[in-house]
Amino acid sequence: MPGVADRSVPAGGLTMTLEPRHVDGNAVAGAFAEVFGIDVTTVVIACVSCGANSLVAENLAYANGPGIVLRCPTCTEITARLVRRPDDALIDLRGSVHWRIPDELRGRSA
Repeated sequence: MPGVADRSVPAGGLTMTLEPRHVDGNAVAGAFAEVFGIDVTTVVIACVSCGANSLVAENLAYANGPGIVLRCPTCTEITARLVRRPDDALIDLRGSVHWRIPDELRGRSA
């Protein structure tokens, strides 16, 4: 297409695209809900790297690997990882200072 930059690079005879392969956090909320038992789209994640607070729904979600990776929408550092295995789930939240879960999501009133 004229005027559109080619964002692919040759890699040993193959062509790799440099376009991001992410969706927003809404697309992977079901996988986190299966583990946490709540709809996590309105849970607020505080990023370790930049300190930004963002909803899970706003995080950049990468689900095209063996698990799910969430990245901060401000600095793009990893905030969470989730891998489902046949008998359990592995959750890595090292990229988050905390996840703020409102009481109403847990079925409790303030």
